[in-house]
Order: sequence, then C-alpha cells, then structure tokens
Amino acid sequence: MSGGNNDKKSFWNTLPGILTAIAAIITAIGGLLVILDEDDTQVELPKIEQFDSDPAKINPGEASQLRWGVSGATQTTIEPRIGNVAFTGTKHVFPSKTTTYTLVAENEAGSVEATVEVLVEPEEKVPTIGYFELDPAGICVGENTTLNWTVSGATEVAIEPRIGNVASTGTRRVSPDETTTYTLIAENEAGNVEATVEVLVELPSPDLILIGTEDHTTSSGNFTRYKLSVTNWNAYPPELFQAAPDLPPCGLNTESSRTWVDIYDLRGDRIYGFCALGSPSNLQNLWFAVKKGETSPQGVYVVLKDRRRNQDYISNRVTI
Repeated sequence: MSGGNNDKKSFWNTLPGILTAIAAIITAIGGLLVILDEDDTQVELPKIEQFDSDPAKINPGEASQLRWGVSGATQTTIEPRIGNVAFTGTKHVFPSKTTTYTLVAENEAGSVEATVEVLVEPEEKVPTIGYFELDPAGICVGENTTLNWTVSGATEVAIEPRIGNVASTGTRRVSPDETTTYTLIAENEAGNVEATVEVLVELPSPDLILIGTEDHTTSSGNFTRYKLSVTNWNAYPPELFQAAPDLPPCGLNTESSRTWVDIYDLRGDRIYGFCALGSPSNLQNLWFAVKKGETSPQGVYVVLKDRRRNQDYISNRVTI
C-alpha cells in the first residue's frame, strides 16, 4: 500500500489544478485592473466656451443677440425667460430694462454658470411744461403783469427776452414798454420744449397840439410850416423807433424806422409823413408845410403806424 499517499494527492497539486488556479488569479488581477481603471476615470464639469451679447447696450424696444457655446454638458439653460437651449446657439432678446442673463451648463459632475448683462439705456423724455401764463394779460405802459410757470424733467429753464435762466417753478413780475411775447424754454438731454405768452401793452393815443408856425423857404418857393408836437411822446417805448431793415424800406432808405408817422387832414388825405424818426422824443418836432397863397387844411391828426405789429395809434384832431 506504499502508493496510497500519492493517490490522495490534492487536486491543486495536479497540473489541471495548477492551471485552474493560475486562471483564477489572472481573472482576479484583470478584475482589479478594471476597478482601478474605473476609479481613475472621472467625469469633468462642462466647459462654457462663449457667452456674450451684441450689442451690449441698447435702447428700449431694440434687440441684442445672445451667443453661447458649451462643451461636455448634458443640459444647458439660459434665464430669465429663455429656458433649455442647444449647446451652441444664438438668440435675440428684447429686454425692457437692464437685464443679467445666466447660462447654466450641467452634467453628472455638476454645473457651471456664466452671466452677461444687456444694458438698456433709459428712454429720455423731453421736459414737460405744466403751464406758462400771465396775469393780467393786458396792461398799460408803466403797469406790471406776473408770469407764472411750472416745468418738470428739465435740466435748464429760461425765459426770454431779458429774463434768462429761472427755476423750474416760479413767478416773475414784468413791466414791458410795449406788447411783448415771452418764451419759456425747458431743456434736458432729450431736447427742448417751448411755450409762449403775449403781454398786450396798451399804448395811449398820441396827444397832438399845434405849437406854432414859421416861414420856410426852399428852392420850390415860400412856405408856411405848421409845427406839431405829441405831448405824451415819452409814453412810447424806444423800440418803436428802432431801425427796421427787415421791414419794407422807405424809398431808398433801407434803415427806416419800425414806426412811421403820417399827418392827415380832416378828410383823411395824407399830407406829409416821417419814416425815419429814431426816438420817441422826435414826436415833439413834427411839421407839415403849405405853400404861400394856398389854403391850409382846417385841421389835422397824426397816425403812428407800428409796422411790425400792424398797429395804428391815432391822435386827436387839431384845428389849424
């Protein structure tokens, strides 16, 4: 029975057993390598390649284009009010106010974000003139009237003529010598608006008197000159007698005055006139001439014609 121990030899000591054991070890090592390889391979976060807007600044009602590009993501969204989008793309947006858009890219590893702002310039509006008025609307020379106004949304407010910059709300007493149009101008970066009021200044009728006569000789013969004067001449503003080259000339005189003075007889026929008086004080030295031997008019009156305003001021009648 000397061979009994060899018969009882373990299977693992046999060639088939050894081969089986080697195969099992190789299988185990392979599985371990797979596990180690899986542990070494990690999913990376998505990458946002691009996220911008063009243009970055717009006016209300205009469009800006969002542009983006993402890699390694399973889902991409843009907020507000857009939602899921492709990984690469463009989209026009029309924000009514400055808005920050957020791009979110996600995968199994997590999420990344990027933001872009579309700046909406606030819409500038021209100022608003609440009111521009005067009280009273009509005055006599030497009296006052009051301008009243209110303006909103202006960076600068002015009243012309002869006042200049004023507060946005206020009052101002004025005493113009003649009918005057005042203009309120309100400005800001968006532009300007205007409003006007007219102060009607009632000028008195000329108070005409005959101050005498004198003999006058010219190359045309001998004349009697009748000298007239407007006693309330100082009630008329100097502006009435400024040169007015923008108005029709008096013959060849392109610098004739704004106001012409004509002398009429009692029938309404023009006798003589003055078109180049330079001052109200010249109203003290009016005259007309009648040739010796001819009949003088029974009476006369004068008319001051303000050509710019097409306004006549008619005097009383004077007996000659």
